[in-house]
Parts: sequence; C-alpha cells; structure tokens
Amino acid sequence: MGSTPDLDTKLKKTLLVIGYMIIIAVAMYALVQLSPVLRMIANVLVPFCVALIIAYIFNPIVTFVQQRLKLSRILGLVTFYVIILLLIAVFMLFLLPNLYHQISELFKRLSEVIPAQLNTLMKRYDITLSEPQMEKITDTLESLGTDLRSVLGAMLPGLHGAAAEGVSVAGAVAKGVAAGFGFLFSFASFVIFVIIINFYFLLDFHKIKGLVSTVIPAQHEQRIFGILTRMDEAVGGFLRGQLIICCLVGLLTTIGLLLLGLNKYAILIGVVAGIGNIIPYLGPLLGAVPSLIWVLASSGFPTLADKLVGSAEVIGLFALIQAIDGMIFQPRIVGKNSELHPLAVMLALMVGSYFGLGGMIVAVPVACILRILIKELWWDKLRSAKQEQNAPEASTADA
Repeated sequence: MGSTPDLDTKLKKTLLVIGYMIIIAVAMYALVQLSPVLRMIANVLVPFCVALIIAYIFNPIVTFVQQRLKLSRILGLVTFYVIILLLIAVFMLFLLPNLYHQISELFKRLSEVIPAQLNTLMKRYDITLSEPQMEKITDTLESLGTDLRSVLGAMLPGLHGAAAEGVSVAGAVAKGVAAGFGFLFSFASFVIFVIIINFYFLLDFHKIKGLVSTVIPAQHEQRIFGILTRMDEAVGGFLRGQLIICCLVGLLTTIGLLLLGLNKYAILIGVVAGIGNIIPYLGPLLGAVPSLIWVLASSGFPTLADKLVGSAEVIGLFALIQAIDGMIFQPRIVGKNSELHPLAVMLALMVGSYFGLGGMIVAVPVACILRILIKELWWDKLRSAKQEQNAPEASTADA
C-alpha cells in the first residue's frame, strides 16, 4: 500500500512529460502549416524592423543635433536627414564613380584571365569542350566586362547556356538585364519605404519609454528600466561603435593598399573590408584574401620573388590593421560600452556561425544582452550573498 503514492507521482510525471511532448508536437505542426502565413507576416514586418534598428542606432545623434542647435524634434530630424543626404551625395559624386570603374576593370580582367586559365587547365587534364560552348563562355565573360547591369542576372544563365547546346546567350543576357532592373526597382522601393518608416520612428522615438512605462507594474519599474538602460548602453554602444570601426577599417585598408602601390582595386577592397567588419575582426580577413589573389595573379608582379615580396607586404598590412582593430578600435570604441572581453566576442561569433551570416551579425549584441541579464539577475546576487556569508566569518576571526 505504501508504494501507491510513489506510483501515482511517477504516473503523473510521466503523463505530464507526455502532455508537454504532445503540446510541442502540435505547436511544431501548427508552425509548419502556418509557415506561408508567417512568412508573409515576416516579409511585411522586415522594413519596420530594419527602420526600427536604424532609428535605434541614430536616435542619439538626432537628439544631439536637436539639443546642440536648440531645434524642435522635427527640425532636428530634418537637419540630420540633410547631413546624411550630403554625405550620400559626396559618396555618389566622388567614391561611386571610382568604385564603378574598379568593378568594371575587375570584370574586364576576369574576362581576359579566365578563358586563358581554362584553356591551360583543359590541356593539362585533357578536357575538351565544343567550340559553341567555348564561344558562349567567352561571350558571357565579355558581356560581364562591358555591361555591369547584366552582372547579377547574366552570370548564371550565361554559364548555364555555355554548358547546354541551343541556348542563346543574347536571350540570357536580356533576361538578366530585365531581372536586374526588376531587382533594382524592388530594392529602391524597399529603401524608400524604410526611410519613410524610419522618419516616423525617429520623430517619436523618445515616446517609447513612456509607452513601456505604462505596461510595467509600478513596483518593478525602477528595476526593469535600470536593466533596459544598461542593455541600451551595451547594445547601442556596440552597434554605433562597430559602424565607426567599419569606416575606419575600410579607410585604413584603402590607404594601406595605395601606399603599397596597389592602386587599381584599392577602393573596392577597402569597401569590402569595411562592410565585412560589421562582423568583428572579419573585415581585414575579407580584404586580405582578394589582395593576395590580386598580387599572385597580376602581371605587375612578374617574377616569383616579386610575388612573394608583394604577398608579404599585403600580409603585413592586414596583420597591422587586424592588430589595430583588435587592440585599439574594439577595446576603446566598442569595448568600453559593451564591456565584453575579446574572448567573449570570439566565443559569441563562433556560436553565431552555426546560424549562418545573420547569426554572426547578431551574435555580439545578443551576448551583450545575455551578459547584462546574467549579471543583474544572478551574478550580482551571488556575489552579495557570498560577501554577506564571509562578513560574519571575518568579524569572528578578528574577535
């Protein structure tokens, strides 16, 4: 008779576990069935999420401009937009033409190098292709070198046409151009929509605190706002600091390549390195790889000794940029706000890599949030309890 309560308890636990498993299975099935609807909702919410993140990053700048010039919120916001538009205009007038020229040169160079390298490999490994296939490959590469508008759409259709008989490269390129213009129209519409939403977010961003305060119980308001403030300082500091570091890494990469005499693609590689540094420490690596390929494949380094010296200079340059990023930029610009140790940043990036590129981008902000939560909800309480436990022991020992 004494074992009956234990049996009932085990039976209840088993039924509870089975119930949880059924609930999880039903929830997963519902998610699968609702995936088209959820995907549609996600597509609708994407511009709002992007606009909110941009507003979150730039709200302190708008507030600074507003207070510094003693303007109303809307005039401060308009002034901020005018400054951004001026910076974009400078970029479009001075940097974009050089960038376009370098990309054109790159594709033109590829259209010259790839067929020669392909012929060499075919002869070495005794591979044969028909003349129409070779002509289609050559025509596709030449089209990429002369018309950048067809790059996105023509690359895959053109190469596919080179491998299959009876496919017209001209038709593939025309489809690619049409697809490219369709993509540009969709992207432009998305950007305009995000800018409009962002304007309203920035206009009323200071009201968010009041809305949050309305739904938080009064007895927990001070505690929750304290945690949210520290999260804002950590995550906001990281995002704004990382944007500054992206610009600095791109600038250092461009200047360094120009000083080494690698002028042809310096701006293009600098832009790639700067954008790549959105993921901490990745920018110099993304800049080093194409630079080394450039040195090894370029006719400007004719002998093996020249290539080795050029490669050593490139490796030294990007090692220096990586060291400056890791020892100066990250600790002084980002670290003082996020308070994450470099090893914690690397661990977060390794974990985020399992979730792809998006996981690596959000890994450090998520780590900042987790650090604040662990510290506020567990670590500080643990330390306080430990100090209270040690205090009586210390007073007893003194007595």
